Amino acid sequence: ISRKTNSTHEIFTRFGYIFLIYSSMFLIPLLVVPFNLDEFIYIKYFITPGFIIAIIGFVLTRYYRKKNNYISINEIEGCIVVVVGWIISSIAGAWPISAITGYDFTLGLFESVSGWTTTGLSVINIAEAPMILLLFRSTLQFVGGAGLAIVMLAAFTLPIGAGLYKIEGRNYQLVPNAVRSAKLVIKLYFLYTLFGILALWAAGMSFFDAVNHSMTAVSTGGFSTKAESIGYWDSALIEFIIIILMILGNMNFLTAYILLSGKIKSFLKNTEIRFASIILLIFSVLIFINNYSSFNNNILKSLRVAFFET
Repeated sequence: ISRKTNSTHEIFTRFGYIFLIYSSMFLIPLLVVPFNLDEFIYIKYFITPGFIIAIIGFVLTRYYRKKNNYISINEIEGCIVVVVGWIISSIAGAWPISAITGYDFTLGLFESVSGWTTTGLSVINIAEAPMILLLFRSTLQFVGGAGLAIVMLAAFTLPIGAGLYKIEGRNYQLVPNAVRSAKLVIKLYFLYTLFGILALWAAGMSFFDAVNHSMTAVSTGGFSTKAESIGYWDSALIEFIIIILMILGNMNFLTAYILLSGKIKSFLKNTEIRFASIILLIFSVLIFINNYSSFNNNILKSLRVAFFET
């Protein structure tokens, strides 16, 4: 089989894996149904697209995996997989959003893309949105923050090469093997999230709110379950926990790995950490000066807002 034909089969195989993994994410929002039976009516809006995507993924992986020789795909081919995968995933994510809210498809797609890209802009009326939809939005941001290609890399161990890894913007490796690196990245990401859930729950959030805000803080996306977002709780402790999660989520995974490995000196000498610290300090001061009078000259409140917004 020629390299061109083989790589085409490999690309379609990757599409199949993306669809299979993405279809499973339509099941996550259903976890709220046993605790809120009134939302049982929304199940069909997740089961239907999830089932269709799973069937397509199954067919692609079964058909094309038999035809290829398990070659590595290059960066151009990896770009095709990631870009098309993101587009299709965003379109599929718009389905339940539009169906539940009654919005047209354009608005549903806007919300889905905002979630996948961790942009955080929203057109949904949060106050009236059902819990199942709120969790779905958070799931989109959570997976989008990790990187769809990284999730896929961690899910199977075929020889993939650097194509997907680099094109997703993850051109560093924690260990020599790309797949092992991806798995370590996922472990770190879930560790951050678990810490956030437990910390926010202990700080006064409900478990549901803690899960959602931990997922969206680590992904640095910002979707919330409240119209007032974090301001709803007006808690310095909750804001501090969210800040830690945002910093961890924004940090290069290799830098985080160095810190967790106990290499404190290397961590402190890291250019990224030094530059980020300077940026945090400068803009926190600037926002503090700008907001000071807005909070009736309350220094502590002004500092909280300045550091959190930065």
